[in-house]
Amino acid sequence: MRASIKWPAIHAAVLVGTLALAPGLVHAQGGPGGPGGPPGQDGGPGQGGGQQGHGHRSGPESPADKAAREKVCSLLSPSDLTSVFKTDIGQGQGGGGGGRGKSTCDFVFSDGSSRSVKINLYTGDGARALYLQRKSSGEHVFGLGEDSFWVTSFSTLWVLTRDGSVVELDLTTASSAIRHGDAKSTATELGRKAISHL
Repeated sequence: MRASIKWPAIHAAVLVGTLALAPGLVHAQGGPGGPGGPPGQDGGPGQGGGQQGHGHRSGPESPADKAAREKVCSLLSPSDLTSVFKTDIGQGQGGGGGGRGKSTCDFVFSDGSSRSVKINLYTGDGARALYLQRKSSGEHVFGLGEDSFWVTSFSTLWVLTRDGSVVELDLTTASSAIRHGDAKSTATELGRKAISHL
């Protein structure tokens, strides 16, 4: 007589064995964050054994990206911004290589808030086309660059310069520090200073 096979008992044993192995499997894979370590706080790569912290960098900064970062951060100085916003603002932190010949610089308020002034500089063949594409959403600003417009809903000024590059001055998070109704003129003043350094 054949022994009867108790399938539920076998399934339970397999499940128990799998659960017993699971911690080892999770550790080997580095958790949901990536290989070789615990997950990053933002769900990004783990910090051990593989990519570290900000795992999006693939290598050292290229000379072109460094030049772009330095150029965009030279368009305004902390003193330019402090004189407008009447509060201390730190040195610009920038990066290049954002696509479309885009480089970015953030000037963060030193008051502990999350406010900042952001400048994007677009260069190359696609800059003018991008400007013209965005222009339909804005209000024309007279006497600034070759052409310029202001987008009230985003507190953003776009300036097309005579060399074909484009400066985008984003006051979205900084606009609360500007007197009511004065964001456009503040941006225009800063935009004029920025393009004078190109």
